[in-house]
Amino acid sequence: MSQVTTRILVFGLAAFGVLAFCVTLPVMAVDGDMEGGRWDLVGASGSLGGVFRNGLAEGFPKRPSGRLTMWHANGGKSGEAEFHNGIPEGKFRGWYENGELGVEGLIASCKVETTTLWDKRGRRRFVVSEDSWTAYDESGAQTSYTIDQMFDIIGRSAFYFWLMSGIHWCSGS
Repeated sequence: MSQVTTRILVFGLAAFGVLAFCVTLPVMAVDGDMEGGRWDLVGASGSLGGVFRNGLAEGFPKRPSGRLTMWHANGGKSGEAEFHNGIPEGKFRGWYENGELGVEGLIASCKVETTTLWDKRGRRRFVVSEDSWTAYDESGAQTSYTIDQMFDIIGRSAFYFWLMSGIHWCSGS
């Protein structure tokens, strides 16, 4: 994947905040609407849970393993993803505070196989993979956008960035 595509993908994923790991601390940094929300991680070694406060997921493990589910402060589901020793793997999904699906994708072997992003009104706006980025306007026709326009469309929520940050562990860091 080109650096430009990677940068756009990471910005796109950042829009939903799917995993803003604070790599040096055993907490997860979050952005925006997650404040006051909560998270649960259920895995083979049991379950953990916590809240989002002051921009952090309190008590979040540095390298989570299990099924992570997050909720917005309003009680609606924010996101879900599977982790194996800090690495996101499998299907992930994220929702806006209004309950609309905002992102759905698949990560396999540390690569984003596919990701679809919808706007807050449920319209498909972006389809992303390791080697492509396709944008759609409100009518469904293909188009192009700047990064700022993209953020205006899908917002700067807190489920997507954290998932992509988890891919950091794929490089052996």
